[in-house]
Amino acid sequence: MICSLFLMSTKAQTIDYDSFISTLDSQYLLIQNDSALFPFYQKLKDLAEGKTERVNILQIGDSHTQAGWTALELRSGFQNQFGNAGRGLIFPYQVAGSNSPNDIYSKSNVKWESYRNIHAQDTWEVGLGGFVIATNENGAFLKLAVNDKNNMGGYAFNRITLFGGFDNNVGDVQFYSAKNRDIIEENVKEESVYHTVKSGDNLGAIANKYGTSVSALQQLNGIKGSTIYPNQKLLVKKTKTTDSQLSVSSFIPIFTTSIVQNQHSWTYDFDQKQEFVFLQQANSTTKKWDGFVLEEKDKPGVLFHSVGVNGARFQDYNKNALFFNQAQDLQADLVIISLGTNETIDGEVEYFKQHVALFCENLKNTMPNACILLTTPTDNTRASLKVEAFATALIEAAEANNLAYFDYYHLYGGLGAFKTLHSQGLAQGDKVHLTVNGYRYQGKLLFQSLLNHYQAY
Repeated sequence: MICSLFLMSTKAQTIDYDSFISTLDSQYLLIQNDSALFPFYQKLKDLAEGKTERVNILQIGDSHTQAGWTALELRSGFQNQFGNAGRGLIFPYQVAGSNSPNDIYSKSNVKWESYRNIHAQDTWEVGLGGFVIATNENGAFLKLAVNDKNNMGGYAFNRITLFGGFDNNVGDVQFYSAKNRDIIEENVKEESVYHTVKSGDNLGAIANKYGTSVSALQQLNGIKGSTIYPNQKLLVKKTKTTDSQLSVSSFIPIFTTSIVQNQHSWTYDFDQKQEFVFLQQANSTTKKWDGFVLEEKDKPGVLFHSVGVNGARFQDYNKNALFFNQAQDLQADLVIISLGTNETIDGEVEYFKQHVALFCENLKNTMPNACILLTTPTDNTRASLKVEAFATALIEAAEANNLAYFDYYHLYGGLGAFKTLHSQGLAQGDKVHLTVNGYRYQGKLLFQSLLNHYQAY
């Protein structure tokens, strides 16, 4: 299973986007069963004509999605064309100890428990973000910030929707700003965590135990291969802890103009736009968060929400009803499903088909008005001979349920395409993941296809 994504450099010189397109089979640049997206196109048309204020898009995926590069191109493409209504769904990945899209940032003054939907645990049901963080620590502050270091759109927000809380009781949340944006970071203490190798250990098992990846372990310890020895001391992660005794007097209260309880979330409006916010739930014994939506309330446009979980499969989402229930509050007009790679590595096609069908059924039951678009996984060299069967299963599911689909697998050339992508500087040496440009090109391809079909509509 693919547990984490760490983007690494490649020696190959990256092919430019226009040259890359010229290498593709143009017949697969079209979205199939395009008529299934007509209600979504109509919503875009209504937005363009000022007849509606919002169009919501939700992408659901695995590690290919969690890093956020494909979503970046889709989000910026739609928002440049139809209006920027905000950053959309985020999760505090750094607090959960996982990799994060570059345009969002999180920090806390206390340690939180964290799980993702692939974990076998019965402590928390995992909700909309595919992850959950929770703590019983008093005085816990959670910082959420939008980073514009990469010129990703300017996502200051004056509306925030919260998913989580304890017993859905998040009406007691207080919001703060601060004169010193880095008040938590300035109390940071770094701590290194080590694992002593035992007989029978391997890098994969150690990576799973500590919620990291084999490539990260190799980088931290200067290991080029997979050989490790009993009693060897491995650095598995560097954690940063902070002084938990932060006083409310260090912060500036943010005035909220309205609070609305939705079916599975709470929405707060602020009197002024914020680039970062500190949340505190002072009256709840247990604090639990599943995700947040950042929005500019008075600005019409598109909200693009992206959920990505390292290692996730259809079955991992299916086991959490809370995920589908909370997703209702996004009021998605289009749901893009980008899953399947992890199943090609450790799954069986028939079992995969069952969970694809169940996933689509769950979506239709909880979001009956949303259009659905499936994307097929690209080739990978860890399971090359199996990928086509899984891609075909997704296409058959789309045809059987009259869903739209975009076929990356055949667009890129099918079997052997990963080696070509690697030679073009678009795929990593781990045999599964793409490079930053590889993912950005994926997003550009899908956005342009959706825009072309919308314009034809």
